[in-house]
Amino acid sequence: MNRMIGCLVWILVLLSPAMAGDPIVGTWRLQSFVREVTTDPEDAAITTSIILMGKSLKLKIVAEGVETESQLQFLRVLECDEAQGFLFGRPMPAADARALLARPAVLRR
Repeated sequence: MNRMIGCLVWILVLLSPAMAGDPIVGTWRLQSFVREVTTDPEDAAITTSIILMGKSLKLKIVAEGVETESQLQFLRVLECDEAQGFLFGRPMPAADARALLARPAVLRR
């Protein structure tokens, strides 16, 4: 229940510009609920709601903390814009990251 309240507060903070009459711009980043998205129905429902709300507001949605293929598949079904996490690679020195990015086909999953 505390996670649900935290999620609602998070959504209200993100929507506060719209409530004040200002446009919402930017990116919504998901991490807290991605971890258990394939094992916890509550996290799956929250993640689905956040992605669908962001899409309806024409925001870019980035899922952070993606560590498994099943998490990535869940996010693909919802057409999440981008994902990042250990599934794609561990932190590395800048030179290694540049070399990796020179081969973009490596990053496709």
